[in-house]
Amino acid sequence: MTTNKELISFEKGRAKVLTRSEAYGYIDTKGKLLIDTLYNYIGPFVNGLAVVKGIHDQPYTNEEEGLVERHEVGVIDSLGKWIVPYGQFEDITDFEAGYAEAIVLEDDSITDREQGHLQAILDRNGKTVWQQRYRSWYCIGGNVHDGMVKVYLSIKKDQDYSSENSYEGFINLKGERIIDDTLHKSAEDFSNNRAFVQAADDSYSIIDTKGHKVGSATYDDIIPPGFHKGSAFVEVDGLWGLIDTNAQYIIAPSYEEVQVETAYKDYFFFGVKDTLRGETEYGDDYFLYGVAGMDGKVKIKPIIQDFNPLGFVNGLLPCVIKDKDCYINAEGTIVWEEDRKKNKGNELRTTNVTTMQRAYFYASSQPHKSDIGGFGSSSNWPKAINKKNHFAPKRLSVWVDANNADTLYETYKAYTVYVANRTSRKQEFDASDSRLEMWVQALDKNGQWRDIEYIPRSWCGNSYHILTLPKKTYWEFMTPVYEGDFKTKLRIALSHKDPKSKENENKQITIYSNTYEGSVNPGQFWRKEGHVPNNIMDPYNE
Repeated sequence: MTTNKELISFEKGRAKVLTRSEAYGYIDTKGKLLIDTLYNYIGPFVNGLAVVKGIHDQPYTNEEEGLVERHEVGVIDSLGKWIVPYGQFEDITDFEAGYAEAIVLEDDSITDREQGHLQAILDRNGKTVWQQRYRSWYCIGGNVHDGMVKVYLSIKKDQDYSSENSYEGFINLKGERIIDDTLHKSAEDFSNNRAFVQAADDSYSIIDTKGHKVGSATYDDIIPPGFHKGSAFVEVDGLWGLIDTNAQYIIAPSYEEVQVETAYKDYFFFGVKDTLRGETEYGDDYFLYGVAGMDGKVKIKPIIQDFNPLGFVNGLLPCVIKDKDCYINAEGTIVWEEDRKKNKGNELRTTNVTTMQRAYFYASSQPHKSDIGGFGSSSNWPKAINKKNHFAPKRLSVWVDANNADTLYETYKAYTVYVANRTSRKQEFDASDSRLEMWVQALDKNGQWRDIEYIPRSWCGNSYHILTLPKKTYWEFMTPVYEGDFKTKLRIALSHKDPKSKENENKQITIYSNTYEGSVNPGQFWRKEGHVPNNIMDPYNE
């Protein structure tokens, strides 16, 4: 039986699972394996197809670490059957609109390989419909949209691609250049047979699949990817509006802000300046948000101070109104709000939430020889253990001091957590942007330990590195005091590398803290809080 480290919520009767050996698969509602746990990556299923990477996939060689380049990249259907087996491609992007971009796996003896990878476009049957060797002055820039593929081009072929010597165009699936205009400094992918192109002055205009301009208007900004279900948000003179594919306004420019992450559902969030709160410490305006339909009719007036950018889930929106955490329905009625009767005056607040929270135990250490660099840092350095520290002897331990309440962000009640190394050797931990594989668990009603926090995964390889805790040192953290309807016991789990394993340097051991009393809400056992990237430099999607 497979022991799961992480279970992602069920959808259409199946759920992705991650084993403690860091392998992904799929199970049904009875726990039966639908797709065996043979992969270190399973992409999203799009029209029944998903890109997978095997547990032995190694994209590069590192002689110091003894790593040898080996590619296990392919495509499976929803039953786990091969559409594209291993051995054909170095990498494949997730499918989109029936196509995927790929890099062909070539033998080192091919001399052209030194000049650039062989890029290809695959159809849903795994067949190559077109391929082109990467050149510094001509390369694929995206997937297939409306039969068109964006390409990056150089104005002068004898010069490398650069911001001064570049523009973006489009080819068809035969590789023929359909749109080749050096005035298009950048372009969005096609959608609804329309694409936004950006000129040197940063203004946007619309073109069709033949490269003809649609309408005469230009726009100051847009919300990528552009058109969706026949409409697109555009900004003119500081106000946002909505246009159709003929560049006619569905909603005239009238909104000071439109929330990017939640646009293009059957509703969107619009913002008006909150004059009572003034400006943030960085000089930005505070906003109050409302909800409107895609026809411009207001569904909820602007009363929301903050909200989950994933929007309404199961008909409810987690948000903040009048400085209180709450849930509202699609009519704007508050169905639950935070009870602050227990937190009057300057009393510290407990953390009352209804979703699994992202793990937050950040630490720092001396760089590891295997680190690539470029990861997010922390100032939480190891401290020396002294006689006053009564940590468990001769082992690595996690201790939660639940007898003495501390503070988190000067507002929330918290407990101090210690990770102490009293072994005779250093201890190593996998980390992403200095976040340890460390999370809180709680006992459910069946007496089973279940996660109430989760480790978000980064798509950027630079995020991952190794933290080291020297012997006779410890890290110190804070964990919030959770409060909910269900009284239970809690503990903290910590995953670290097995220092005794010589055959498998990636073997992990999970240790647990002391248990402590607390209370949680049922939703914390299964519903992740979610996350939308703040900007292009944020590599987390969960």
